[in-house]
Amino acid sequence: MTRRARPTDGTRLFARMVGARDLGLGLGLLIALNRGAPVRGWLEASALVDGIDATACVLARDQIRTSVFPGAVGLAAAGALLSAWLARQLDRPSAMAKS
Repeated sequence: MTRRARPTDGTRLFARMVGARDLGLGLGLLIALNRGAPVRGWLEASALVDGIDATACVLARDQIRTSVFPGAVGLAAAGALLSAWLARQLDRPSAMAKS
């Protein structure tokens, strides 16, 4: 992913951390859906971390291979936008809560 030919131990560790974070958010969301619990917080957290990932990609664009950069920043930005949109679609306030 970076301009170096071989991934370093730090790169592998970082990839595992991001994967574990996304797995945790996804499992939290799935458990909330299965229990009928609110999911908005899980989706907002996902949107936040994906937005931070997109920003980090833009800030580190000089260290990321040019062939990888558009996909990395695009996936992170799309994940942030989709999570933010879903947060508002899945947990809309009910008519009774407004009264």
